Amino acid sequence: MSTKDKIIDYSIKLIKTKGYSSFSYDDIAKKLKISKTAVHHYFEKKEDLGIAVCKYLQSKIEEGSGKILKQGLHPWIFAETRINTIKSGEICPISSLQSDFDQFSAKLKKEIKKTTDMEIEHFQKLVAEYAPGLPDYSQAVNSYLALKGALQYRRILGEDFYKKTVMSIKKEFYDFLDEKESN
Repeated sequence: MSTKDKIIDYSIKLIKTKGYSSFSYDDIAKKLKISKTAVHHYFEKKEDLGIAVCKYLQSKIEEGSGKILKQGLHPWIFAETRINTIKSGEICPISSLQSDFDQFSAKLKKEIKKTTDMEIEHFQKLVAEYAPGLPDYSQAVNSYLALKGALQYRRILGEDFYKKTVMSIKKEFYDFLDEKESN
């Protein structure tokens, strides 16, 4: 893995645990045992790093949904794959970036919005491919957003709450698709 990729990777870990606004290039440099100058070499401003993180997340969304489409898998697999990258005590990196949204430059806001839109659009596309002809995909999107909310609540209410909530959301999602398929 290149130094640039290591910086992006570790930044995502920091975003998931501390939030974007709460880490510095010094945090990255110390962990990766490089100089702050080296971090600045790859990402002159923190905004540049934030944009690189968004582009990385976008690539993972496209890659994940592409695999599921190609294999004809249930859209829930996309949701599970996305949430399984987030450990207990962490927050979804996209949600974390959204929480600091008002503090960012117009350029970074644009990239975060693109990432957010892409995540929802890809999930909708997977649902549409799996269950064509649904008149409305809002229930599917609501299920996905509920999962993201469950990740937030897991940090406070714990793993048992989280697992029960995810199972409930999954059941509702499957029931929704099964009901629509049988009509």
